[in-house]
Amino acid sequence: MYWITRSLLLAIVLGCTCLAADPAGDVSCRVGGHVKLPGIHPIQKESTIISMIDAAGGEEAGKDLKVSVIRKIDETLTQEISFSSLKSLRERPSADVAILKDDVIVVMPVMVN
Repeated sequence: MYWITRSLLLAIVLGCTCLAADPAGDVSCRVGGHVKLPGIHPIQKESTIISMIDAAGGEEAGKDLKVSVIRKIDETLTQEISFSSLKSLRERPSADVAILKDDVIVVMPVMVN
C-alpha cells in the first residue's frame, strides 16, 4: 500500500517536473497553492522557502496556511519538508530552508478536524 500526502498530490498536479529553464537560462522552481502568483519562478543563489513564496507574490491573506517542499532525491525517492504554520516560519527565519534544484513549494490551508 502506498500513502500519499495532500501536498505531494498537489505537487504532482502542479507538475513534479518543476525545474524549468526560462529564456534567460535561469534555474526555476514551481510555487503553487495559495500564493498570489503561482507558477514558475527563478531560483536565486540564496533562495529559501520564504523568498520563493515572496517571489510568487506572497501568500493569500486571511488564511491559516502551512507549507511543504517536495524534494526529489533521486528517481525512486522523494522527500517532503513540511511546516505546519507559514506564519511561524516567517517569524523564525533560522528555520527557513534553502531551495534546491527540482524542489516544488506548495502553500495550502491548514486542515482542521
